[in-house]
Amino acid sequence: MSDWAKRCEMVLKVEKALEVVRRVLEVERAPCIASRVNHSYSDKYLLVEYVTNTAVAALVQVLTALGVSSEQLHEMRGWAEGRAVTLSFESSERCEFDRKETRKVESVTEHVREYTLPFMSGTSTKKVVSEVDDFYWKFSATYRLYAYAGVDRTQCVVVREGGGCAELKTGTSAQPRPKSTEHPERSENVTWLLQQLDQSLCPRFAIGRSERTTRTPVRNEDTRRAMSQLAALSIFCSSVASFLRANVLAVQQDHALSLSLASGDAIFVPVVPLMEEAVSAGAGAEAAEEARTPLLSSSDVSRLLAEQQRQCDEKREVLEKAMPEDGTLVSARNAFLSAMLSHAHTLAVAALHSIEYVEQMLYEQLEKAIARELSSHLFAEYMAFHLGRLFRSAYRPRLFSHAVRRPAHDPEGVLSLEYNGAGGSSGSSAQPITSMVRTEVDAAPMRFPISAAADVHFRGSRHVHGYVSHQFSSDGAPNVSLRARAKQFSCFVLLLGKIAGAGRFEPTHGLVVQNKDEVVVP
Repeated sequence: MSDWAKRCEMVLKVEKALEVVRRVLEVERAPCIASRVNHSYSDKYLLVEYVTNTAVAALVQVLTALGVSSEQLHEMRGWAEGRAVTLSFESSERCEFDRKETRKVESVTEHVREYTLPFMSGTSTKKVVSEVDDFYWKFSATYRLYAYAGVDRTQCVVVREGGGCAELKTGTSAQPRPKSTEHPERSENVTWLLQQLDQSLCPRFAIGRSERTTRTPVRNEDTRRAMSQLAALSIFCSSVASFLRANVLAVQQDHALSLSLASGDAIFVPVVPLMEEAVSAGAGAEAAEEARTPLLSSSDVSRLLAEQQRQCDEKREVLEKAMPEDGTLVSARNAFLSAMLSHAHTLAVAALHSIEYVEQMLYEQLEKAIARELSSHLFAEYMAFHLGRLFRSAYRPRLFSHAVRRPAHDPEGVLSLEYNGAGGSSGSSAQPITSMVRTEVDAAPMRFPISAAADVHFRGSRHVHGYVSHQFSSDGAPNVSLRARAKQFSCFVLLLGKIAGAGRFEPTHGLVVQNKDEVVVP
């Protein structure tokens, strides 16, 4: 996805979240996306911390909604102070044959025959009745989501466990699911997440602004680690949620229930890069106004998190009303776990997009301030200019463009090596590259084979080039093309290949360029 598409998607998500934010906050409040609010450079650091802390708090609320108590969170936080804490998901399933039933099925086609006898006439109707065998299987699945410290799984905190049974019906005796399966364990390190909580289980993420490795609000060790952990947690939650939908909820047949309820997409996501213009409260509040940042206050964040918690509780109530708790696979308990994991995935992704948005916003502001973007092509021109001043004229870099000619004759054409820009296409905007060149006017003759017993010897001026390609990491491979042009009523032979020795050339391609031909390779 391009940066422009990501930006549009980000703005749409923020606008959707703002509808909920405006209902939660006071009527006169007008928070909006950060790029539309005047703020300082230091506010960008605060914004990244705000987004990350909000994401941590929202993810902890997901654990709370799944049944993790405050005491268990304190215990897990204590583990994270000295050991790695892992969140693991284990599951298994069983499928056994139950019974076989035979039923009669009438054909939908009727065969009608008319008959006439000496004393009567009429019609007779026949239908084909077939016997169909139905095979029934007992399917059961169990799972457990739990956290443990180090490698000791005996002492753990169970976040959620459950499962269910279902009856599967097939038309053949083939096993519909494996008889017994222990699915591979899915696990993720959540030490970083727990380390961001203080004694009162409030998030405390902060960026070390004084560290030498800190470059921007995003390009620093603290934010990079946060993004790495959030990305890994997002993948884990998405993987487990997809597994539950595919291997638990979707297995049960003929339940007449909507599995779309097992999604957490409709739950409010409080992780959005919001700011708010400061509103003057009079001359007496001038000092407080100067100290106030454009970010939402902690009380505002608490109200947004409360709205998220309310919608999580509402999701649970909706599932309990729609799905029975009768031990089947499609149950409110299983669907709620899938919905919460899906919501946790959305929270982590929203945090990542918000952090990337801050860096993109900073880049766009710098670009507008400078009014020009430094590309690799401009940097190459800069280097060519200064190298021209640094070297003597005999060693100065030159354009790779040479006339093809015989001694004492006019040129037959031009041969050049042209740069089109990373990802560009060959065209009129291409320019010859600048290269270091060593030229030998009367060099020793070279030869190339035209058959097993015959070689062609040639001599003339020889040019050896050295080329430095200036590229940024985001540019990709340089797009360089060899261009050969012939003048009208002129021709020459172009051979491409490699030098196999001091006097031997091994051509791999050859062509004749003549009469205003123009050849571009590749």
